[in-house]
Amino acid sequence: MKVHKPSDTVYITKKFIRDEEFSEIDFEFQDEFNIKEDQDYAIIELGRSHLDPCARPIRIELLIEALKEMKMAGATHIEMDYHEDHIGYEISAFKYYSSKPDEILIYEQELSEEDQHNRSIRRADLQRQLNDLDNE
Repeated sequence: MKVHKPSDTVYITKKFIRDEEFSEIDFEFQDEFNIKEDQDYAIIELGRSHLDPCARPIRIELLIEALKEMKMAGATHIEMDYHEDHIGYEISAFKYYSSKPDEILIYEQELSEEDQHNRSIRRADLQRQLNDLDNE
């Protein structure tokens, strides 16, 4: 299968730096506001949020510290997701930069090899189908 490339292709390299997970932040929230674990309670938040109602609040200091460490490790960007089962956030840190010519060449070679491999598989399958037709 031929890959269509626009006339202006921008190659960007994404290097994984590290993952960070904040789990069970609901317990930290309870501790922050002196809510006993065995206490029957309801939390009423005065004020409204305009974000995902499934997400939970997390202390800014926790995120700032994690982001500083990620930046010190070379990260330039993050991806962040709320994890409903663990009641927390998963953060992956990456370093993004304009791809170097040798990285682009390696990518293009791998893409070409993959294309050749796929063609070989298709060719073998078609040959098998022709053999099956001849043997009927």
